Amino acid sequence: MKERKVFAARSRDFSEIPLLKAANSKNRPDRVSVAVSDLRQRGASRPQTQKTLTSTIQSSFQKQLSEVDLTELLDALKRDGLIVVTGTKVGYSIPAT
Repeated sequence: MKERKVFAARSRDFSEIPLLKAANSKNRPDRVSVAVSDLRQRGASRPQTQKTLTSTIQSSFQKQLSEVDLTELLDALKRDGLIVVTGTKVGYSIPAT
């Protein structure tokens, strides 16, 4: 498979697959955890504006979040001190791990 440039990763359970984990997270702590891990993986290429941040979060949850859920998630990130919104710009205070 490597010769054909097909990359694969093994998981013990379907719930460990990041894409499925994001889609199946229903409560706020799980959603915050998924959003933070996604932002942490992006490193320096994190979204710099609130508009791109909301779009990034929506895409990581396969656009299944309602506007209310998305607003609650952003408020939780702000309240926990993980993001700071100044005007339209976003700053991050996400610990390494």
